[in-house]
Amino acid sequence: MKSLPEHNRDILQRVTCRTQEVPANASPGIHRWSDSLYHWITRNILIVGPISLIWLLFRSGGKPSRLQYPCQQMAAAQSTLFLGLLFQKIPLPNRISRIPTIALRVLLIGLSLLLINLGTIDALSASSSPVDTNHAAIGTADAQSSKVVRVHSSKSNDWDFSSGTYYDHIDQDEVQRMLDRAVIELTGQPTTRSAWQSIMVGFVSGDKIAIKINNNNARDDGRGELNTNQQIIIAVISGLKDIGATESDISVYDVSRQVIPRQRDPILASYPNVWVIHSGNVTWDSQPFTGSFGSVKLPTALTEADHLINIHLMKLHSLASLTGALKNHFGTTSSPSAFHNNIHDTISELNSNPHIRGKIRLNISEAIYGAFSQGSKPQRFSNTDLFPEGTPNSLFLSVDPVAIDSVMYDHFDLERNGNVGPDTFLHVAATAGLGVHEHGSPVTGSYTPLDLSYSSIDYVNVSLDQEPTLTFADVPFDHWAHDYVETLYQNGFIAGCSAEPLLYCPEATMTRAESSVYVERGIHGADYLPNEPVVQIFDDVQLHEWFAKWADALWTDGYTAGCNAVPLRFCPVGAHNRAESTVFFLRMLNGSDFVPPEPTEQIYLDVSIRFWYSKWVTAAHEAGLIQPCEDNSNRGDSFFRPFDGLTRAEAACMMIQAKGLSPP
Repeated sequence: MKSLPEHNRDILQRVTCRTQEVPANASPGIHRWSDSLYHWITRNILIVGPISLIWLLFRSGGKPSRLQYPCQQMAAAQSTLFLGLLFQKIPLPNRISRIPTIALRVLLIGLSLLLINLGTIDALSASSSPVDTNHAAIGTADAQSSKVVRVHSSKSNDWDFSSGTYYDHIDQDEVQRMLDRAVIELTGQPTTRSAWQSIMVGFVSGDKIAIKINNNNARDDGRGELNTNQQIIIAVISGLKDIGATESDISVYDVSRQVIPRQRDPILASYPNVWVIHSGNVTWDSQPFTGSFGSVKLPTALTEADHLINIHLMKLHSLASLTGALKNHFGTTSSPSAFHNNIHDTISELNSNPHIRGKIRLNISEAIYGAFSQGSKPQRFSNTDLFPEGTPNSLFLSVDPVAIDSVMYDHFDLERNGNVGPDTFLHVAATAGLGVHEHGSPVTGSYTPLDLSYSSIDYVNVSLDQEPTLTFADVPFDHWAHDYVETLYQNGFIAGCSAEPLLYCPEATMTRAESSVYVERGIHGADYLPNEPVVQIFDDVQLHEWFAKWADALWTDGYTAGCNAVPLRFCPVGAHNRAESTVFFLRMLNGSDFVPPEPTEQIYLDVSIRFWYSKWVTAAHEAGLIQPCEDNSNRGDSFFRPFDGLTRAEAACMMIQAKGLSPP
C-alpha cells in the first residue's frame, strides 16, 4: 500500500483532512480517470449545490407540489449531492472509512449521474400512473358542443428547427385559411361570417370579447420557448370584426405574464384599437374568487366581458399532464400557482367559475407547433402517422374544453407511447359537467395512416393539403361568389385585380371602366380585344388610357350614353352602382336595343315605380339577375339598394346569369 501523491488528492480529502489509500492492485489509468472526473464533479457541486438548495427551499418550501417541476427536480438532485459532500465531514466508523478511495469515488460518480438523470427526466413519466383508456365516455354529449375539429396544413410553417425563430416561419394567410375552414367545419355553416355568428351565441354589436392566450414562457421568449403566436390572434380578431365586433371591445390577455412585442406589435399594426392586457397593466376585479385553493383575483378584462375565446397550446405539463384548454385559465388569475396543489381538482373549480363557464364561446388549440413540457421550445414529433411533417401544423377547435383536451391528450398519448401522465383532471372536469371525456381508438386515417375514432365526441379531421388550390387567394371556397368568379376565370373572361399574388378583389366596387370590359367581353366573347380608338369620344377619356378602347367600344356598340351629355363624359373611375348595372347586364342578355316595359307594381321597398331605373330593376328581377347575386348579409330582404356600388363579386354573378353559363 502506498499513499496517494499530494498533487492528486481530491477536494474531499482536503475538506476532511483525511488521508485515504489506494489499493496496491488498483489500475493507475482507472485511478487517474476517476480522480479527474471526481474533481470536476465535486468542484461543480460545491458551487452549484448551495445555490440549488436555496432555490429549492424558496420555490418548493411552501408548495411541495412544485417538486414535480423538472427545474425543481434538478435542484433537488444538486442539493442532495451537496449535502452528501458536507456529510463527509462527520467521522465515519473505521470499517467504513477503510473503503478504498476509488470505490467511494465510483459510488459518488454513479450517484451523481443517477440523481441528475432523475432530476432532468421528463417529469411526466415520473409522475404518471396507469391510465385507463378503455372507460366509457364521461359527461353528457351534445351534438354541437362536443364536436372537435382538427384542420391541418403543411403550409402553415416552414421552420427547419435551426434557421431563425419558430414564430417568424408561420404563414399568416395559411393560418387564416385554416381557421376559416375550421369554424365552418365546427358549425356546419356555409360561410365564415355565419360560422362566427353561430359560435358567438347572443353576440350583439357593443358586446365585450376577451381572448385568453398562453404566454407562460413570455419571460424567456428570447430563447425561443413556446408561446401563443400572433398569427392565430390576428386571424381570430379578423373573424370577430367580420360579424360586427368593434376593436375597442376586444381584449387579448394573459395577466400572469407579459404580452411581448413580437406579439403585440403585429396585432396593433392590424387592429390598433384592440386592448392588450398583461401583468404590467392589468386591472383586477374587486370581487375575489375563492375556493379550496384559497382566494385569487380575476381581471376586469374577463369579468366585464360578455364572451370568452380561449387560445391554448399543444403542450404537456409536469403537474396537470396537459396544459390545454382547461389549464390555460390559470393565467386568468392573480396567482396561477395557487391551483397547483390538488391540481386535478382545482382545474375544474376554476373552469366552473361563471365568468369562464358561462362566457366561453370557443376553445382553439394553436398546434402549429407542440412541446412535451411547459417550459420547452417547439419540439419535433416522431409519430409520422399523425404528424407527417414532424410538427403538428394544425388547429384544433371545440366549444367543449373537456372534449378538445381529451382529443389532445390522445394525440400526445400516441406520440409518446402512453408516456403522458394521468388523465384525472379530465375525469373530474367531465363529472363536474364541464364537457365530455373519452379516449379514442386508432383507426385508418383520412390524410395520414392513423386517425382517432370516438363514440361520443364528434371528431372531424381535415387536411387542406388534400383540397384543390384556390385560384384567387381572396376568394375562398366558402365565398358565396366563388363558383361564379371561378367560372368566369376558367372561361377567360376575367384576369383579376392583381397578378402577384393573384387576387380578384371581390368586395371592391366596380368602376365604370372595369364594367366596360365585362360588358364587351360578355357580348363578343372572352378573347375579345377592341381596337385602339383614333378619335377621342368622351371628354374625360384620354386616348392613352388603358380603358379608352373599352369605353369607345361600349359607345360604338350602343351600350352606354355616358354619365354626362354636355360635355360628353364617361366617368371611368366613378363607381358603377347597382341601378346602372341592371341596364348593362339586361342588354348583355337581350341586346343593345332592349328597353323593358314600365312596371305596374313595386317589387323593392326602395325602388319606386316613379324612378327611371325601376323598369330596369323590375326586368332584372324577373330575369333572375338579382336574387342569387347579393351578398349573404343582404340576400332575401325587401331592398335593392340602387345606389350602392356594384361589387366585383356581384358583377361576376350577374354576368354568369346574363351569359347563361353554368358554375362548376
